[in-house]
Amino acid sequence: MIHLLLVAALAPCQINVPVITEQADGSGVQTGHVTGSCSFAWHSRDEIWYKDRWHMLGWNFHAGGAAGVYVKQPIDREDYGEYGSYREVVSVYDPTGTLRQTVTGPISVVR
Repeated sequence: MIHLLLVAALAPCQINVPVITEQADGSGVQTGHVTGSCSFAWHSRDEIWYKDRWHMLGWNFHAGGAAGVYVKQPIDREDYGEYGSYREVVSVYDPTGTLRQTVTGPISVVR
């Protein structure tokens, strides 16, 4: 029991979720490169959210990495040409498919 409490108290992952920016051709938005590592093998579901009522526009699954390995994930794009506030939410899963951590990126304003 004490071991479980200690593990839960430690942050299992150090994930950086950058701001969302407009695509170069103006057809939608794109994420930056999510980077980081976890103390376990992991993969993620990366979601792009739009604030008219904070709803999800799209999502992608990405391979993470082995325990302790620093990873730079690819950029995701969503062809949604609305100006406004966006954010990225990254859900981190272990190899058994158990959600271990959620990291929410900063709010980005695309004009």
